[in-house]
Amino acid sequence: MNLLMRAEQVDKLEKVIDEHLKWNRKINLSAFLTEQAVVDYQIIDSLTLLQTDLNQHSELLDIGTGPGFPGLPLAIVCPALQVILCDSNTKKLAFATHLIGQLKLTNVQVMPVRVENIASQRFSQITARAFSRLDAMMSQTARLLASSGALYAMKSQSVTDEVHEARSKFPTASVEITPVHHVIPEMRVIAKVTGYSA
Repeated sequence: MNLLMRAEQVDKLEKVIDEHLKWNRKINLSAFLTEQAVVDYQIIDSLTLLQTDLNQHSELLDIGTGPGFPGLPLAIVCPALQVILCDSNTKKLAFATHLIGQLKLTNVQVMPVRVENIASQRFSQITARAFSRLDAMMSQTARLLASSGALYAMKSQSVTDEVHEARSKFPTASVEITPVHHVIPEMRVIAKVTGYSA
């Protein structure tokens, strides 16, 4: 995956890595304790979403974002993308809030609630990483997705069974699987799901 980034964007991503390592010594942000692990599993993994047709000039609701992944790296690399970081873990979200201020990110907002408690809003794009099985993810986001919107579910394994279950539960849904290029050996795919909004 080749991305053209400005020097200031690279500097901001490096700040995310440095702060992640510092914070992880104090609170349990993630299981990634080395610089290389944060680069591979937090930064690069987040940016694999750019291998899809994600609209970088729209909005993106990132549910179960934890400390801000994939949303934070995407907001840095795609300044026209309006990112909403949603998670009920306020301790982890404090890291994202800290970085939003440090990096002066004007295209990111934090939503400290469980996804089922999000007020009645519609989003054109939703993403989630390691959140739940696909059909459960669709059930929780159906009322939040705009009628012409798309869910980008980041998955780390073959999703054949999950896609079958999702199509059984949501017969009108369309699911498109994109295998993504990655630096890590495990399989990574993104399931783009449309046509299931309530």
